[in-house]
Parts: sequence; C-alpha cells; structure tokens
Amino acid sequence: MKVSAYKVLLGVIALLGLAAGSRPAIAATGATASAAGVLPAEVSPLSPEPSGVAVPAPQPPLPVFTDAMPGVPERRGQKPAGASGTTGKLRAGNRTEHPVRLVFLGRKSGSSSYGEPAHWDFAPFEGGSQGLILSLPQAELALKPGDILVAFAQDGSRYYWGPYVVGQTKVPVWNPGGKEWQLVVQPRP
Repeated sequence: MKVSAYKVLLGVIALLGLAAGSRPAIAATGATASAAGVLPAEVSPLSPEPSGVAVPAPQPPLPVFTDAMPGVPERRGQKPAGASGTTGKLRAGNRTEHPVRLVFLGRKSGSSSYGEPAHWDFAPFEGGSQGLILSLPQAELALKPGDILVAFAQDGSRYYWGPYVVGQTKVPVWNPGGKEWQLVVQPRP
C-alpha cells in the first residue's frame, strides 16, 4: 500500500493546525511550563484581559472531626485501664494526610505463635469521625490481648505508628459501650 506524499503533507498540516489551535490560549495567559501545583491565570469574564500572573492551585479543605471517636496520642509505658482479657471488634480510622496501611498480626489461641498477617489500606482522612469496623475475608475479626497492630504511611514519608500490643499498650483503646477496640491514626506533631 503506497501513501502519496500529498496525503502525508496534508496529515502533517492538519496536526500542526490542531497544535496551533491550542497555542493562543497558552500565549494569551503569559504562562510557560508551569511548576507543579501552579495553575496558569485565567481570563475572568469580568476582565477581558488576562492578568498573566500564575496563581497557586487551590488546596482541598481539611475535614473537621468530631469527638465521636477521639484520637489517643501515643504515650509509652502507660497501661490500658480495664481492658485485659477483653475480645472485641476493631474500629479504625485515619486522621492523617497520608495514605496508611494498618497491619494486624493475630496471636493463635493457646499459643505464643502468630497466624497469617492481614492488612487494610486507608486513604487520607478515611474513616471520618466514626471510624470503620474492620473484618477479615474468611472470618470475623476479633481482636484479643496479645494481638499486634502497626500502621505506616505508604507515601514514602517514613511515618509509622506502633507497634501496639492489644491489652498491653495504651493504644488501641477499649470501648466498653460498643464492645470494640478503637485505633485512630493521628498526625505526627
């Protein structure tokens, strides 16, 4: 199959025409290759002339949390009150701006060994003020003393929270009203 030089030339001219069609909008704003997070200034309907000034990209608003599931700052050496021997569900949330992975390592019944680990991924601020009840694919999750929880950021910031040993560290917190353990990942100070 032969393609004539005429058809190739028409194709190139059409592509240049399309590229040139978007060029005046960039030139009109005075923008060049913009920095990350900076948007070129746009023409306002009230002022027909562009300002030519780059404006920063708008930041998303931070969510406001209530105290329905209060966060507990990590304090080393303190023991939880009245939670030893208690088994219950796990409610967790992420109040940081980082994507976080929460890892669970459950102690086998009547043994000092641990079973298969499980993990859950949380988007920034996921879980809100109420938190989320976590579950396992094959069974119901029942957190018991001796189980281990660790959370770490997945964005390369190297933040981590824990390790927490259920019933032995201050976090997670036992909620006797809901018969559940609560763990809220808080921003680092």
